[in-house]
Amino acid sequence: MMIPQIIFWPGPALPWLLAVTGLFLYLLYKFFASEKKHVPPGPSGVIVFFDILKAVKGGTLHLLGEKLARQYGEIVMCRTIIGNLCFLNSARLVRQVFTDKETQLIANDRPHTFTGAVLSYRFKDVGLSDEVKTSEWSKIRKLFHSTLRFYGSGVEMFEGTMQTELQSLTGTLEIQTKMVGENNRQIAGGCCELEMEHFLPISIRRVLATLITGEAPDSKLSQMVGDLAVRIQKINCPTTDILLCTFPFLQFLPGTYYKDLCDRTLQCRDAFMEEVLTKGKANHVPGKPKGMLGALFDEQENNSSDWFTDDHIRGMLVDIVIAGYATSTELLKGFFLYMVHHPRVMKRVQEEIDRVLGQKVPSLEDRRSLPFTEAAILEALRVVTVPPLSLAHEAREDFTTDGFFIPKGTIIFENIWSMNRDPTAWEDPEVFRPERFLDDEGQLLPPTHPTRWRFLPFGIGKRSCPGENFARSRVFLYVTTLLQQFDFLPPGNHDLLPLTPDSWTEGVVLQLKPCYGDTQPGSSPVYVAILESDPSQPLKGGTLHLLGEKWARQYGDIVMCRTIIGNLCFLNSARLVRQVFTDKGTELVTNDRPPSYTGAVLAYNFKIVGLSDGVKLSDWSKMRKLFHSTLKFYGSGVETFEVMLRAELCRLTEALETEIKLAGGNDRQLPECRCDLEMESFVPISIRRVLATLITGEAHGPDSKVPQLVGDWAVCLQKIISPTTDYLLFTFPFLRFLPGTYYKELCDRTHKCRDAFMEEVFTKAKANHVPGKPKGMLGALFDEQVNNSSDWLTDDHIRGMMIDIVIAGYATSTELLKGFFLFMAHHPQAMKRIQQEIDKVLGLKAPSLNDRKSLPFIEAAILEVLRMVSTIPLSLGHETRDDVVTNGFCIPKGTIQLGNIWWMNRDPTAWEEPDVFRPERFLDNEGQLLPPTHPTRWRLLPFGVGRRSCPGESFARSRAFLYVTTLLQKFDFLPPVNHDLLPLTQDSWTEGVVLQLKPYYLCINKKW
Repeated sequence: MMIPQIIFWPGPALPWLLAVTGLFLYLLYKFFASEKKHVPPGPSGVIVFFDILKAVKGGTLHLLGEKLARQYGEIVMCRTIIGNLCFLNSARLVRQVFTDKETQLIANDRPHTFTGAVLSYRFKDVGLSDEVKTSEWSKIRKLFHSTLRFYGSGVEMFEGTMQTELQSLTGTLEIQTKMVGENNRQIAGGCCELEMEHFLPISIRRVLATLITGEAPDSKLSQMVGDLAVRIQKINCPTTDILLCTFPFLQFLPGTYYKDLCDRTLQCRDAFMEEVLTKGKANHVPGKPKGMLGALFDEQENNSSDWFTDDHIRGMLVDIVIAGYATSTELLKGFFLYMVHHPRVMKRVQEEIDRVLGQKVPSLEDRRSLPFTEAAILEALRVVTVPPLSLAHEAREDFTTDGFFIPKGTIIFENIWSMNRDPTAWEDPEVFRPERFLDDEGQLLPPTHPTRWRFLPFGIGKRSCPGENFARSRVFLYVTTLLQQFDFLPPGNHDLLPLTPDSWTEGVVLQLKPCYGDTQPGSSPVYVAILESDPSQPLKGGTLHLLGEKWARQYGDIVMCRTIIGNLCFLNSARLVRQVFTDKGTELVTNDRPPSYTGAVLAYNFKIVGLSDGVKLSDWSKMRKLFHSTLKFYGSGVETFEVMLRAELCRLTEALETEIKLAGGNDRQLPECRCDLEMESFVPISIRRVLATLITGEAHGPDSKVPQLVGDWAVCLQKIISPTTDYLLFTFPFLRFLPGTYYKELCDRTHKCRDAFMEEVFTKAKANHVPGKPKGMLGALFDEQVNNSSDWLTDDHIRGMMIDIVIAGYATSTELLKGFFLFMAHHPQAMKRIQQEIDKVLGLKAPSLNDRKSLPFIEAAILEVLRMVSTIPLSLGHETRDDVVTNGFCIPKGTIQLGNIWWMNRDPTAWEEPDVFRPERFLDNEGQLLPPTHPTRWRLLPFGVGRRSCPGESFARSRAFLYVTTLLQKFDFLPPVNHDLLPLTQDSWTEGVVLQLKPYYLCINKKW
């Protein structure tokens, strides 16, 4: 018998349901209606909606904007069912939208915000007021600009007050250096190690308080400025503001974070206003204003209308605190951190100050006489990008820009972060280079120069920052005063904070994490961390190396991640990697492999060198020795193989010449001697043929099946060997038999490719093998099998070695060469130098492996690309057989260890300017290649080290050398004419076990 059910429909719910349904249908209509218009390119739908939510919550909306800018271009529209988000990614478009007469009154409103509505007294401010068309806002903005310009850009009284503050600051630092020098014997006299947070923010608070009141502040008032600024930054972050604006009851809900945050912020605001405005008004003498506040009181009294109320003044004070504290503090902290990382720039700034000023106190009048200092400040503004996005604009009405339709209500962002890093706008945007803002005579470029014109750190138009002149004047005085008297150097007792995104806390304003400055350099200590973490997401996303980099920056040379299912240990320096994997006390304990599906099933139950799980086994030692010797013999320059490789390169160059000839006749935009080619269309195909030749000892033409079998199988193996897939298949082997699943399809396809390759190559080669006359590696292994007195070397061992060659030889070499030629297109000077070296040494002679010693710059360039590309970002996992102690730390049995190649190649303590492509770092003073024992070469381990090092290192480097010299002898590799040049950014690589470049084009020019 069924239980009776009563359906109760509460009467008041029906109108709400109808209202929500109506709103939903209206939004749906608006969403699809706009599809008929020519809206800007960009993603739409549910996925991008959640991407935006995630970015807003994490403070990474600027990174999402950068990603979309690289994908879609100058203007990007994200369309979701609840509204549109538009990123403007170039100075041209930003100026056009926000300053053109047709759009400036439409595109400069602000969306409704909790901060503006509640903290700024119902939008009685300049920055957050939601409408620019009102006459009241225009008056406030004009008054705010004029008052701030008068009191913040160099008038005698304020400059004198500023110099007094800087004198106080330098006096404090001098006392600190003396005290620390006396108490800490590790630090020389006249030096001290200070956390930047302990003096820069405190000084900025006092400056802001002085600007407002016109008087030197007491500690109470400056502390109030800082407290209010910190609170407002928290409440002004997009996630919090949106929630409070959408659900205002949250600010009243007892026991919640939001109520506590709102209460504290309003309490700080009201206490500040009581201290400043109430007392200031009581003590104000008309006609004798003190600071901005006094000038505003005078304006209020002289104004004939009653529109200018106390709340307008309060709103302007909120503007000053929001705009003047966090941005200036973070810019100065970032500037001095860059000085520590770039001591040559700091030295040049100091030399300019010494030459122009000597011991004279810096003044704003000196700005024109110190162009390099001004350029360094501008460059810091560019690279630090404290506000990564402009505050949001909202379109008041529909409008059109650049032929694209922008619907009413669209939220518009000036994408400052992306604009400051756009490789089409800035040469080497990741490099700190103040000279880009100087002309040939060393003078500062004028604001109208294209370089300055595209640089908009303070915005533009009606919503531009009113405090630009004040901010730059203040920063100039801080920089010149402090660098006139102090050096800023790496700390001796703390790690130097690196110049990486992880060093900044993301949000509306990017804030540097606490960092130390010192006046004498020192080495960083090694730390180990025990972390409880879930690595499944990095494994799944192929970003485990990025997680490893993050932890390396945070914890040091060795990091342990302990989870309930096991331990994961990152080794982050060449010293530790060598120590753990090669020392006699540890090498037999730390070089096993964890069990894997690839090794157990695809590699014939671990009959393989690279993935075999036991290094102590005698079979493995014999197999490894045999594999190394055979590969070394057939892959590192013996006459037969080199002749075959030259034949392949001859075939490749002829194919390129044919493509150029055909393209030259069909594309009038290109001269007859060049064409745009997708690199994927010839580099991988050629590598497949080389591997097929290495294995079989025979040349393979276009009709041969073997190269295609090599390529197909290699692609399948790369997918199945990824940590997540391999782990799941090994743990749950039934997945490979489960019909209709991705895993069954992948396993079936991989096994099919493997078996087809073995049938075509192994079976036929064995049937045709003549003992004593081996062809390729396969023939040599068959001979070894026949001559071997024991039966350990079975057919499965040989098949396993073929898997080793395909895994190690295809993707890594392909990606290295693709990466090399992409770097050449981005660095034409390096390419030119290589070609000059080839022309000088070889002329028109075909390159040979015997020429390697005569071409040191080419070898250095290959090593530098190996470092920067880091094709294999992490070594394959090692597993500890027993407990082992290294560097004083215990590594438990069963721990998975990873050589963190990605980080080791980017560690700023190991490499000067690691993000800069500089082959010269591998050359000595005479231009010769550094020996492998040199410290620089010693810490470069792209192929690993010890028993698990890549056996094909010599083969890979030999092959890369012949490809590079042969192709650069005959061709230039230039940016494409009809396609965008793929940037040298992380987004250009698909992440995984092997980092793979996305498809890209280069313009290939025939030299002769």
